[in-house]
Amino acid sequence: MLNLVVLRCQHINRSRQFYEVLGLSFVEEQHGVGPVHFACEINNVVIELYPQNKKGFTSNLMLGFEVSSFENTLAALAKLDYVPKSPPQNGRCIVLDPDQNQVMLTSNPVQSI
Repeated sequence: MLNLVVLRCQHINRSRQFYEVLGLSFVEEQHGVGPVHFACEINNVVIELYPQNKKGFTSNLMLGFEVSSFENTLAALAKLDYVPKSPPQNGRCIVLDPDQNQVMLTSNPVQSI
């Protein structure tokens, strides 16, 4: 299930204004020493606008998917020769799609009743 869209923006404030006109409502965030960015949530999907910084990024887009079986998904991707950019950590990892877009995979924790 799609749960994350990250856009890297050349003009982050103009991009924020553009998407706000479309009905999104952003809050400013910063994770640790990472860059200040804007985030909102729509129907359990987080949309984040980050300042464009090509260092370490292969494209201006990152998608995130919550998968029901993290290990099975990684095994199936490995059979297709896709490997994480770095070792999975805390139930998440990033793989590159065929066009080199980053795709963050997160495990879907089992819900207890």
